[in-house]
Amino acid sequence: MANVQAFSPVAGNTLTLTATVGNVTTGSPVFAGSGYRQVQIYNEGTATAWVAFGSSSVSANNTADMPVPAGALLVITVPPTDGGTYAAIYTAAATGNVYFTPGSGL
Repeated sequence: MANVQAFSPVAGNTLTLTATVGNVTTGSPVFAGSGYRQVQIYNEGTATAWVAFGSSSVSANNTADMPVPAGALLVITVPPTDGGTYAAIYTAAATGNVYFTPGSGL
C-alpha cells in the first residue's frame, strides 16, 4: 500500500475569488510559481460554483467546468498540461467566496 500524504498548504498563498450572480470571474493566479499542482478548493457560498483552470484568460461557465457544491471542501490535482496556473469561477444563483489554496498531498 502506498503512503498518502495529508494536504499541506503553502502558507500565505490562498487566493480568494468573490462570485457574483451570473458573472464570470476571469483568471487570477493561484499557483504563482509555487511549483505545486494540488489545490484545496473551499466554496463558502450558498450556491454551486463552477471552477476552471488555465491561462490568464481562463473563464468558467456552468456547462463545461467542474462544479463545486456550496459548502464543499475538496483537493484536486491540476494537470500541468492544462497550463493551469490561473483559476476562474462562475455562479448562477448566489454570491460568495471561493478559496484556492495551493499545496501538496491529498
